[in-house]
Amino acid sequence: MYTLTGGSITSHVGGRDEADFYGHYAKAIEERFPGRWIGKVVAQALPREDVRRFHDYGIRIYHPNFEVWDRRLFELYCPGKERYIGRDEWHRRILDSTEIFGARNVIPNFVAGVEMAEPFGFSTVREAIDSTTEGLRFFMSHGVVPRFTTWCPEPTTPLGKADPNGAPLEYHIRLLETYRATLEEYGLTSPPSARCWPGRAGAPCAAATRARWRARCWSASVPWRPTRRARRSSSPSTRSGRAGRCPAPPCWASARSRGTGPSPATTPCWRPASRWGSPCCAPGWPP
Repeated sequence: MYTLTGGSITSHVGGRDEADFYGHYAKAIEERFPGRWIGKVVAQALPREDVRRFHDYGIRIYHPNFEVWDRRLFELYCPGKERYIGRDEWHRRILDSTEIFGARNVIPNFVAGVEMAEPFGFSTVREAIDSTTEGLRFFMSHGVVPRFTTWCPEPTTPLGKADPNGAPLEYHIRLLETYRATLEEYGLTSPPSARCWPGRAGAPCAAATRARWRARCWSASVPWRPTRRARRSSSPSTRSGRAGRCPAPPCWASARSRGTGPSPATTPCWRPASRWGSPCCAPGWPP
């Protein structure tokens, strides 16, 4: 998987607008290495015609990041996006792009915790979570699953100087709880990751991961040193009952058999099968 990003182009660079500028890199990659990787682009929320050009160039995952849900904070923290496009239009374009990429492959990002940044942000965890949940429900109700990155205050920026510690731990715990609950409410799963992407790149990714497991651990010549949790466990399947060797490698099952997607491509289950006392993974894993 590769990612194309570099900031917004509001006019032209080298005679190309944003869709053509980033798209011609994807075109070159796809022509030289056809189908080898999944192409992603982090770009503006562009009009439908421009988004279609991304897809035509070979991009398969689109990240039109909305940064923060609250309208007031969006206007404060994203003045360029507000001035050139506007919050409501940005959201509308995100939904429009699902007609081209499919809802599963449109993955807008938001910055977790910045809605509590002083002096403008929410003063309580509850207010911040309620606001962000509203955004999650809006997008997930249309089949779009946002992802999030954690706000890390930069000490020389205005927000970093005003709030060097960032959002409290409780916020992040509540956000994870809410994110999971909202996924379950709408019957969705986490968006495609850089590890494996069901479909075109699923099987090669699975094979590569199996090879890494063998190289790192699953070998008769390499002893397994159980984790502290495993040593405490009363279950013989998670202790050193495997002759002191590595635990069982991850279960390899198709997305279709797990009920997590329509693709029959092989994808990894990242928890050792021995943890569950069965030859396959616990239901619903990976999340």
